[in-house]
Amino acid sequence: MTDLRIAPLAGGEAFRRRSHGRSAVVLAALLFSGSLGAQQPASPSAEPTADDHRDMMQQLGIKALRPGPSGNEQAPNAANYDEAKANPYPNLPPLLTLERALFRLIAVGFLLLSLALASGVLYSEQLFGRAFQFTHKNVFAVASWVVFGALVVGRWGYGWRGRQALRWILAGTVLLLLAYLGSKFVLEVILGR
Repeated sequence: MTDLRIAPLAGGEAFRRRSHGRSAVVLAALLFSGSLGAQQPASPSAEPTADDHRDMMQQLGIKALRPGPSGNEQAPNAANYDEAKANPYPNLPPLLTLERALFRLIAVGFLLLSLALASGVLYSEQLFGRAFQFTHKNVFAVASWVVFGALVVGRWGYGWRGRQALRWILAGTVLLLLAYLGSKFVLEVILGR
């Protein structure tokens, strides 16, 4: 069971901290068991040796290690000390700022999509003379609403980020594009009309 708490930082910002019950119990048990026994001096045989390193590389199927950064500027693996090369996009804001803005825009878009779907359900009979029907446009629009709703809940409830959030964003976008732009595609390719 995940317990989400907002804890203030020194700078006044807040962050999400997850506390897992099992992890806390295991950590407490390890700390408690470590305090019971006296510290044993490390035996010389416990130190990793070149034989251990060679054996581990053989088990993992590693033929050779990649060389580290070179001090020679002409070498292909030269160390990068040039600040201009360190950030190829100096005019863009930081990545976390862009991510925060993206999820705020998704939340606003989800609200606007909710209003559009609700007004369509409530006023479709007055506008078109027939009740709300589940055509392919409406089905894809409702499906994208569900996907974006799950994304908003996952982001702020469970802290979804990275690839997991990206998959949900792309799925919702594809469904929304099929709802608004894919009428011909759905009719001809999927339904075969």
